[in-house]
Amino acid sequence: MPEPRNIVKSRRARRAGQFGAPWGRCVKRATAMAVIITLGVAGVLPWVLPPKDRWAGLIAPAAIGVTLAVTALFCVRGYTVRRRELVIHRLLWETRLPLGDLQSARQDPEALKGAVRMAGNGGFLAITGWFYSKRLGKYRAFVTDPARSVVLEFKNRKVVVSPEDPEGLIAALGFDPAASRQES
Repeated sequence: MPEPRNIVKSRRARRAGQFGAPWGRCVKRATAMAVIITLGVAGVLPWVLPPKDRWAGLIAPAAIGVTLAVTALFCVRGYTVRRRELVIHRLLWETRLPLGDLQSARQDPEALKGAVRMAGNGGFLAITGWFYSKRLGKYRAFVTDPARSVVLEFKNRKVVVSPEDPEGLIAALGFDPAASRQES
């Protein structure tokens, strides 16, 4: 029996070093809440302000909308391993991480647990920015689903990503996914 087309395409993409970035439950919730609150403020504010202040009721939702739009630019759309670098696909650009000093890659679904956000986005379209936790120390995150987290340990820094296939990414980076599971 032939495999469904989406599975064949997904396997072919992984062989090419490409990995999607599906949203986990927490990113879906945070994104939905941000959109609902923004729409709620935009819809209600002009009607609850006195007539002389209605201009503020139009400007405030616009400012919130612009803030959400700018934040959306930093979303994570996927990852590609190529030429000794990990490319993180964003909405309008790519973030490139050289892999020359990569020392390990391991799957860690608890990587974000107990983390404090130092700067960045905690869930609207992605979890991105700089974080700190007792377990990992300071690290940079490009995560859409914490349950799929992969910790990349470089000589002087740590990065957390969340590809659709954590074991496939670990293998594409040249590490043994089975050893990664045993360390976690």
